[in-house]
Amino acid sequence: MVSASQILAAIQPYLTEENKINPGRPMQTSYGAGQIYIYQLPTNPSVIVYTTSAAVDCDGQPASQCATDPTNQSDTSCHQSNGMPLDPVGLPWYVIPETPNPYFNYPDYDISCGQVGLVIYGNNMQYGVFGDERGRDVGNSQGQMIGEVSYAMADSLGINPDPDVGGIESGVTYIIFTGGSNVADLIEDPGVSVSIGTDALNTMLSQLGGSGTTQPPGGTIPPGTGAFTCSPACSPTQTCLFGTCVEKKYITYGIIGFGALFLLSILKK
Repeated sequence: MVSASQILAAIQPYLTEENKINPGRPMQTSYGAGQIYIYQLPTNPSVIVYTTSAAVDCDGQPASQCATDPTNQSDTSCHQSNGMPLDPVGLPWYVIPETPNPYFNYPDYDISCGQVGLVIYGNNMQYGVFGDERGRDVGNSQGQMIGEVSYAMADSLGINPDPDVGGIESGVTYIIFTGGSNVADLIEDPGVSVSIGTDALNTMLSQLGGSGTTQPPGGTIPPGTGAFTCSPACSPTQTCLFGTCVEKKYITYGIIGFGALFLLSILKK
């Protein structure tokens, strides 16, 4: 599996002035510090990247772990498929400033509720969804602050998840995979975000020429990696098989067919 350091190394060359979407309007961490720039990577679909804080968001369904949250709210901006607020303790999610926003207006970048992303802190990383908006609250009247995650996301990253004294002030990288194909319709199921996120990450790394599960173009196997790649990247309905994009359904049919033939050969004996 590709490591956090490999992912960060792959995107680093693209964190340039020309890829900033807010070059003259830096944002701040959720603690009101720093100059945070948002980058749009030249991939298809595009990928949004920024590094900031990870304050703890405990809004949504009630939980004993969130009892110390001084700003707790019973609702979240995004909701489960049954209409209920999200579960901050059971679901990893990240927070984006509410729209409209003069610094980072997320709908302009094809981002919506359930948008799958990957959050990295140190050697830890966790897939999650866009689950809540940061409002124009006290100290954030301009919507300039960014960098907040759910209790579950903080906990999975090894960050103190206590909503009162937990969180981390810097060093957390957010990678958002934009576009409709990267939205988790069943937003409350973490497994969906992992599945979508894994495919989206592979696509991003393939297009950026990064390392890990995807490698340089042409279906080659770089020494020591033992992994093929496909270029151009396969669609969401395909997988890379020995350097060739193959529809996933055909692989499934093939496995079923092979199993049937094997069973028939046994019965004939």
